Amino acid sequence: MKLLTKKILVGIPRLDRDDEYDAIVHVKFFDPCGRWTWYAVAYDPEEEMFFGYVVGPFDETCDEWGYFGLAELKSFRGRLGLGIERDMYFKPQLMSVACPAAQRALGRWMPEEGEMNHA
Repeated sequence: MKLLTKKILVGIPRLDRDDEYDAIVHVKFFDPCGRWTWYAVAYDPEEEMFFGYVVGPFDETCDEWGYFGLAELKSFRGRLGLGIERDMYFKPQLMSVACPAAQRALGRWMPEEGEMNHA
């Protein structure tokens, strides 16, 4: 499965853009055998780096906003050796709809001004 399509690349904002934190999630990646899920709101095609919300393998206290790379997603192997998949049925939507926990996480971590800019 292709993790990024031309259609996604055209629609996802560049990583250097400032945006509010109820941003639009443009693509959702997931581990088919676990809890890992990546909600991408921005992307830098030169660095192949996303910014978004990551749901980790344990519980909500380990989930976080941050950067993750396309290479990381491509090389990831979970239980049973399966790789990461893109949710082919996912439609762009507000983060508060796609993953309400991401909004709750903002209470634990608020970005500094300009922190979304990836230099």
